[in-house]
Amino acid sequence: MSPITIISALSPVVPLLAAKKVNRGTVLWVYALIGLILNLTISLAPISWITFKSLCANFFILAEFLCFCIFYRKQLEVNVKLGRALFSILTIIYLLLFFQSGYKHFNATGASVFYLSYISFALAGFVYIMKRAVIKRLETSPFFIANAAILIYTSSVFFVFLTYFIFRDDMLRSHLWHIVVEPMNAFKYLLFALALRLKDN
Repeated sequence: MSPITIISALSPVVPLLAAKKVNRGTVLWVYALIGLILNLTISLAPISWITFKSLCANFFILAEFLCFCIFYRKQLEVNVKLGRALFSILTIIYLLLFFQSGYKHFNATGASVFYLSYISFALAGFVYIMKRAVIKRLETSPFFIANAAILIYTSSVFFVFLTYFIFRDDMLRSHLWHIVVEPMNAFKYLLFALALRLKDN
Protein backbone atom coordinates (compact mmCIF):
# COMPACT_ATOMS: atom_id res chain seq x y z
CA MET A 1 0.00 0.00 0.00
CA SER A 2 1.18 3.52 -0.79
CA PRO A 3 1.58 6.09 2.01
CA ILE A 4 -1.46 8.08 0.80
CA THR A 5 -3.58 4.90 0.85
CA ILE A 6 -2.54 4.23 4.46
CA ILE A 7 -3.22 7.85 5.46
CA SER A 8 -6.62 7.74 3.76
CA ALA A 9 -7.54 4.42 5.43
CA LEU A 10 -6.55 5.67 8.89
CA SER A 11 -7.90 9.23 8.51
CA PRO A 12 -11.24 8.45 10.26
CA VAL A 13 -9.24 8.08 13.50
CA VAL A 14 -8.77 11.87 13.58
CA PRO A 15 -12.47 12.83 14.00
CA LEU A 16 -13.04 9.88 16.34
CA LEU A 17 -10.35 11.15 18.70
CA ALA A 18 -10.85 14.89 18.14
CA ALA A 19 -14.60 14.93 18.82
CA LYS A 20 -15.75 16.56 22.01
CA LYS A 21 -17.40 14.14 24.42
CA VAL A 22 -20.82 15.67 23.66
CA ASN A 23 -20.37 14.93 19.93
CA ARG A 24 -19.45 11.26 20.32
CA GLY A 25 -22.31 9.20 18.97
CA THR A 26 -23.51 11.92 16.59
CA VAL A 27 -24.02 11.04 12.93
CA LEU A 28 -20.63 12.38 11.76
CA TRP A 29 -18.85 10.49 14.53
CA VAL A 30 -20.68 7.25 13.69
CA TYR A 31 -19.87 7.81 10.00
CA ALA A 32 -16.17 8.08 10.86
CA LEU A 33 -16.37 4.90 12.95
CA ILE A 34 -18.01 2.95 10.11
CA GLY A 35 -15.43 4.40 7.70
CA LEU A 36 -12.52 3.30 9.89
CA ILE A 37 -13.84 -0.26 10.35
CA LEU A 38 -14.54 -0.77 6.64
CA ASN A 39 -11.35 0.98 5.47
CA LEU A 40 -9.27 -1.35 7.65
CA THR A 41 -11.32 -4.41 6.64
CA ILE A 42 -10.87 -3.68 2.92
CA SER A 43 -7.20 -2.71 3.29
CA LEU A 44 -6.23 -5.75 5.36
CA ALA A 45 -8.20 -8.32 3.35
CA PRO A 46 -6.09 -10.38 0.91
CA ILE A 47 -6.00 -9.09 -2.68
CA SER A 48 -7.68 -12.29 -3.87
CA TRP A 49 -10.83 -11.52 -1.81
CA ILE A 50 -12.27 -9.32 -4.55
CA THR A 51 -15.92 -10.25 -3.91
CA PHE A 52 -15.56 -9.63 -0.15
CA LYS A 53 -13.95 -6.23 -0.76
CA SER A 54 -16.71 -5.29 -3.22
CA LEU A 55 -19.40 -6.27 -0.70
CA CYS A 56 -17.69 -4.17 1.99
CA ALA A 57 -17.46 -1.19 -0.38
CA ASN A 58 -21.14 -1.56 -1.33
CA PHE A 59 -22.11 -1.76 2.35
CA PHE A 60 -20.12 1.41 3.05
CA ILE A 61 -21.90 3.25 0.21
CA LEU A 62 -25.28 2.36 1.77
CA ALA A 63 -24.11 3.26 5.29
CA GLU A 64 -22.69 6.56 4.01
CA PHE A 65 -25.98 7.34 2.29
CA LEU A 66 -27.92 6.67 5.49
CA CYS A 67 -25.55 8.85 7.56
CA PHE A 68 -25.63 11.77 5.12
CA CYS A 69 -29.42 11.59 4.78
CA ILE A 70 -29.81 11.73 8.58
CA PHE A 71 -27.27 14.57 8.78
CA TYR A 72 -28.99 16.72 6.13
CA ARG A 73 -32.54 15.94 7.27
CA LYS A 74 -31.62 17.26 10.71
CA GLN A 75 -29.58 20.25 9.55
CA LEU A 76 -31.90 21.40 6.75
CA GLU A 77 -35.05 20.67 8.77
CA VAL A 78 -36.48 18.58 5.93
CA ASN A 79 -40.03 17.29 6.31
CA VAL A 80 -39.87 13.71 7.66
CA LYS A 81 -42.21 12.30 4.98
CA LEU A 82 -40.27 14.02 2.19
CA GLY A 83 -36.98 12.80 3.65
CA ARG A 84 -38.21 9.21 3.87
CA ALA A 85 -39.60 9.33 0.32
CA LEU A 86 -36.31 10.66 -1.09
CA PHE A 87 -34.33 8.11 0.90
CA SER A 88 -36.54 5.25 -0.31
CA ILE A 89 -36.43 6.30 -3.97
CA LEU A 90 -32.64 6.64 -4.06
CA THR A 91 -32.14 3.39 -2.14
CA ILE A 92 -34.39 1.52 -4.58
CA ILE A 93 -32.45 2.96 -7.54
CA TYR A 94 -29.18 1.88 -5.91
CA LEU A 95 -30.42 -1.64 -5.18
CA LEU A 96 -31.82 -2.08 -8.70
CA LEU A 97 -28.46 -1.06 -10.15
CA PHE A 98 -26.72 -3.28 -7.59
CA PHE A 99 -28.61 -6.40 -8.63
CA GLN A 100 -28.19 -5.51 -12.30
CA SER A 101 -24.38 -5.29 -12.01
CA GLY A 102 -24.16 -8.31 -9.69
CA TYR A 103 -23.28 -8.45 -6.02
CA LYS A 104 -19.67 -9.48 -6.78
CA HIS A 105 -18.85 -6.06 -8.21
CA PHE A 106 -18.68 -2.58 -6.77
CA ASN A 107 -21.86 -0.72 -7.74
CA ALA A 108 -20.20 2.37 -9.23
CA THR A 109 -23.35 3.38 -11.13
CA GLY A 110 -25.52 3.28 -8.02
CA ALA A 111 -22.83 5.03 -5.99
CA SER A 112 -22.73 7.79 -8.63
CA VAL A 113 -26.45 8.41 -8.09
CA PHE A 114 -25.80 8.79 -4.36
CA TYR A 115 -22.80 11.09 -4.89
CA LEU A 116 -24.78 13.29 -7.23
CA SER A 117 -27.46 13.53 -4.54
CA TYR A 118 -24.80 14.51 -1.94
CA ILE A 119 -23.65 17.33 -4.20
CA SER A 120 -27.28 18.51 -4.37
CA PHE A 121 -27.64 18.19 -0.57
CA ALA A 122 -24.45 20.20 -0.02
CA LEU A 123 -25.51 22.96 -2.42
CA ALA A 124 -28.89 23.08 -0.66
CA GLY A 125 -26.93 23.38 2.58
CA PHE A 126 -25.09 26.47 1.35
CA VAL A 127 -28.37 28.01 0.14
CA TYR A 128 -29.86 27.29 3.58
CA ILE A 129 -26.90 29.00 5.29
CA MET A 130 -27.19 32.07 3.02
CA LYS A 131 -30.96 32.35 3.46
CA ARG A 132 -30.80 32.03 7.24
CA ALA A 133 -27.79 34.37 7.50
CA VAL A 134 -27.47 33.59 11.22
CA ILE A 135 -23.80 32.59 11.06
CA LYS A 136 -21.51 35.55 11.67
CA ARG A 137 -18.26 33.63 11.15
CA LEU A 138 -18.42 30.64 8.81
CA GLU A 139 -15.29 29.04 10.26
CA THR A 140 -17.12 28.64 13.60
CA SER A 141 -20.08 26.80 12.06
CA PRO A 142 -19.81 23.00 12.27
CA PHE A 143 -22.54 22.65 9.65
CA PHE A 144 -20.68 24.88 7.17
CA ILE A 145 -17.41 22.98 7.71
CA ALA A 146 -19.03 19.52 7.40
CA ASN A 147 -21.07 20.67 4.40
CA ALA A 148 -17.94 21.97 2.65
CA ALA A 149 -16.16 18.67 3.39
CA ILE A 150 -19.03 16.66 1.91
CA LEU A 151 -19.21 18.84 -1.21
CA ILE A 152 -15.45 18.70 -1.88
CA TYR A 153 -15.17 14.96 -1.27
CA THR A 154 -18.30 13.86 -3.13
CA SER A 155 -17.52 16.10 -6.11
CA SER A 156 -14.07 14.51 -6.45
CA VAL A 157 -15.49 10.96 -6.22
CA PHE A 158 -18.24 11.79 -8.72
CA PHE A 159 -15.60 13.21 -11.09
CA VAL A 160 -13.63 9.94 -10.91
CA PHE A 161 -16.76 7.85 -11.56
CA LEU A 162 -17.73 10.11 -14.45
CA THR A 163 -14.26 9.78 -15.97
CA TYR A 164 -14.50 6.00 -15.67
CA PHE A 165 -17.92 5.90 -17.37
CA ILE A 166 -16.61 8.04 -20.25
CA PHE A 167 -13.30 6.23 -20.87
CA ARG A 168 -14.03 2.76 -19.38
CA ASP A 169 -10.39 2.49 -18.37
CA ASP A 170 -9.75 0.61 -15.10
CA MET A 171 -6.12 1.79 -14.92
CA LEU A 172 -7.19 5.42 -15.26
CA ARG A 173 -9.86 5.01 -12.57
CA SER A 174 -7.34 3.34 -10.22
CA HIS A 175 -4.80 6.11 -10.85
CA LEU A 176 -7.39 8.86 -10.29
CA TRP A 177 -8.62 7.09 -7.16
CA HIS A 178 -5.12 7.26 -5.65
CA ILE A 179 -4.29 10.83 -6.65
CA VAL A 180 -7.74 12.44 -6.24
CA VAL A 181 -10.11 10.45 -4.01
CA GLU A 182 -7.73 9.21 -1.32
CA PRO A 183 -6.29 12.68 -0.51
CA MET A 184 -9.82 14.15 -0.56
CA ASN A 185 -11.00 11.36 1.75
CA ALA A 186 -8.31 12.29 4.30
CA PHE A 187 -9.18 15.98 3.89
CA LYS A 188 -12.88 15.22 4.47
CA TYR A 189 -12.13 13.50 7.77
CA LEU A 190 -9.88 16.39 8.88
CA LEU A 191 -12.75 18.82 8.30
CA PHE A 192 -15.16 16.47 10.09
CA ALA A 193 -12.73 16.47 13.04
CA LEU A 194 -12.85 20.26 13.10
CA ALA A 195 -16.66 20.24 12.92
CA LEU A 196 -16.85 17.71 15.76
CA ARG A 197 -14.59 19.90 17.92
CA LEU A 198 -16.97 22.84 17.74
CA LYS A 199 -20.39 21.72 18.98
CA ASP A 200 -23.22 19.23 18.57
CA ASN A 201 -23.90 17.98 15.03
